[in-house]
Amino acid sequence: MIPTHTDTKYFSNYIDIVAYEGEYAVYNKINGALVLLEPGCVYLDDEKRWECVTKDEKILQYLEGNLFFTNEEDIQRQIVLANIPQKDYNDVRLVISLTEICNCACAYCYQLDWNHGDALSTDKYKEWILDYISDIVRNADANAHITIKYFGGEPLLKADFMFELNREIKEIIDRENKHMTVTYEIDSNCTLLTREFLLGFDNLSVATTLSLPEDHDTLRSKTFRRVLRNLQNVADLFELPQYRLNIEYNAHHGNIADFPEFLRLLKSLKIKCSVFVVNIVNYKGTNFVNQLDDEAFEKIYCKSIIPALVENGFPVDILPRYGIKRACDGMNTLNRKFYTNGTQTLCSFFPKKQEKEMSDYPERIKARTYLNPLPEKCIKCFDFPYCGGERPCIKCNGSYALRGAMQDRIKLYLDLQREENLCTDT
Repeated sequence: MIPTHTDTKYFSNYIDIVAYEGEYAVYNKINGALVLLEPGCVYLDDEKRWECVTKDEKILQYLEGNLFFTNEEDIQRQIVLANIPQKDYNDVRLVISLTEICNCACAYCYQLDWNHGDALSTDKYKEWILDYISDIVRNADANAHITIKYFGGEPLLKADFMFELNREIKEIIDRENKHMTVTYEIDSNCTLLTREFLLGFDNLSVATTLSLPEDHDTLRSKTFRRVLRNLQNVADLFELPQYRLNIEYNAHHGNIADFPEFLRLLKSLKIKCSVFVVNIVNYKGTNFVNQLDDEAFEKIYCKSIIPALVENGFPVDILPRYGIKRACDGMNTLNRKFYTNGTQTLCSFFPKKQEKEMSDYPERIKARTYLNPLPEKCIKCFDFPYCGGERPCIKCNGSYALRGAMQDRIKLYLDLQREENLCTDT
C-alpha cells in the first residue's frame, strides 16, 4: 500500500539505502551516519526517489541533524570547494626516498625495473631536502605539524643519513624558534630493524609486510625468520605510545585464504600492531602475477577478512569510506615525495620520473599544482564520497564498480552491532 503523507522529505542521492533483516539500513555517504529504519518509514516512489515517511520526531530530528535530506546541488558546491588544491604550511607531509637500493628482491615489487644507480650525492640530496623544509618552517605557524616518511628501496640501509636529516630538521625548527610537531614514519622490510634504531626516534610509526612463512619466503627473499626475530626483539617498545607497528598483508590468489591463520600466528606472538590487508597490484616488469582481481578481493575482504580481524581483536574500519574531501595528499601543494635521482612528485600516487632530463634538482621552493580539477562526472557522481574522484592511480569507467561491496560492509557492520539502532562508524 502506498503511504499517505504530507510534507514529503526525500533522502539525498548521497544516501545509500540497503535492505537489512526486514528493515532498511540508511547510510550517509557524506558523514558516515547510519540508521536502521522500519519499512513503514521508507518508501520508494514511482520516480525511484526514496522518501522518508515517518512521523517520529526523534527519528526526523536525527535524520535532519545528520544531513540525510541535504540538497544535492549544495553538496556538489561543497565538493568543488573542498577539492581545490591549496598551500598549507601548517600540515605538510614529506616522503623521502633515502635510497633506491634494497637488500631484498620481492617478486611483486614495482621498483624492480628502476634505475637504482642514478642518484645525487648525499650532500646535494640533503641540501635540497633541507632547503625545502627550511622554507616550510619559516612560513608555518609556531605549532604547525610536519610528517616525515622515510622510504626506499630499503631506508634502513641509510640509517646514518636518516638520523643526520632528523638532527638537522630539529636544528632548523629550533633556529626559527618554533614548537612544531614532527611525526616520523618509515616503510621498511625490517630485516635490519634494531632497538638502537627505534630508540633513536622520539616517535616512529613502522610499516612492514608479513605473511605466513612459506608465502613470505617465496615472495620476499626468504626473510620471514629474520623479520620476525627483529620484531620480537623490539616488541616491548611497541607497547609504548610513541612507537607504532603497522603490518601489511599483501594478498593474492595464493594466500588470501590463509589470512585467518596468519592473524592467529600474530596473536600468539603478542606483538602489538595494526594489520592492513591490500590486494597486490600487477606492475609491468614484476616476476609475480596476482590473479585475484579487486572486485573478488573486496568480496573476500567483507566475507572473511573483516570477521577474522574482529575475532582476533585487531582494530578494523568496517563501514565504507565517506566524505566530500578527496582523501589525497595532493590536496596540499606543498606536500612532496623526494627521490634520490633529483626528481620530486607531489605525493606517492605519481610515478617516479626516471630520466635525467626530467630532474627537478636543484629547483628550490616552488609551489606546484599537479592535480587536475575534478571532472564534472566526479562532482555529479553520487558515489563520489566512496571513491574520492579520479587520482593518478584510479581510472573510472563512469560508474563505481565496488558499490555492492560497500553495501556488504554496511550490512556486516550491523551484524556486529545488532544491539544498536542509531549508530555512527567508530
